[in-house]
Amino acid sequence: MTDRDVYERLGELERLVRHLYKQTGVPMPDLQALVSTEVSDNVRQLAASGNKIAAIKAYRNEANVDLATANKVIDSLYG
Repeated sequence: MTDRDVYERLGELERLVRHLYKQTGVPMPDLQALVSTEVSDNVRQLAASGNKIAAIKAYRNEANVDLATANKVIDSLYG
């Protein structure tokens, strides 16, 4: 598999993801905002203590993101 093949496949996957978001009515997260958003110490402490639900709620409030996005961010911290 060449680099070109990989980039073509990534393009196809991106189109599929956009299509799925559109079909389900779930808003697509603003990835630029997510990248620039840092997770606060409070959220990290909640996640580290095993209080995943509180960490997700706190992150949603701080970052103003949907539940699915917050869940992914918290899972990525310790996953």
